[in-house]
Amino acid sequence: MAPPAHRPKTPADLAKARAAIDWIDDDDLALVEPRSPITAAALGFVSWGGGRLLARDFKKGLGALGALFAWVAASDYLIDPIGSTVWAVVGVFAAIWSYRGARAVNRYVGTRDALMLQAGLAAAARQLPAPAPVEATGPHAALVTRLRKLAALHDSDMLTDTELRERKVDLLTEAAPATRAELDDLLYALLPLVEEGVLDADDVAFLKQVGGDR
Repeated sequence: MAPPAHRPKTPADLAKARAAIDWIDDDDLALVEPRSPITAAALGFVSWGGGRLLARDFKKGLGALGALFAWVAASDYLIDPIGSTVWAVVGVFAAIWSYRGARAVNRYVGTRDALMLQAGLAAAARQLPAPAPVEATGPHAALVTRLRKLAALHDSDMLTDTELRERKVDLLTEAAPATRAELDDLLYALLPLVEEGVLDADDVAFLKQVGGDR
């Protein structure tokens, strides 16, 4: 199992990260960018609300700034050690609060960007051309090439299902070997066609039956 840090992100991860930043409106999510948790913590300690403003939590950030201004206005009436202690204690809590807010924002941005990257890679992979089939060699190369051509004609609607079946029967009947060893060699040569979908289980069973009758 892959470590959580390297596990592909899922829409559930994004929903969880989104719920953790519920102070940001849906219309503003596209504007959300990474924030430095350290900077947010420093702003929170000094100004109480600055770190939350950095994390785009404008309502609570402005509220904390307002509380700071109120404390400054009231500090003239407080004994100096008490006023300084209040500022420091609230600053510590505000720093932790701001740090967590910035981390939550970064978690959302990271999950969002990871999902966008995964979607882009998946789309690019779908646009890649299919690998070319391995060129047939050996004594059965001509048969393999003919069968692939028939499949291509059928995929292009130039042969009906019935016409494709009739032509495959003719080719496989003509190619059916006389011995079991030769049949095994032929089946091995046709194995790539089974993997490509050119031949199906019915074709293989028919070839075995025809080869066994000889």
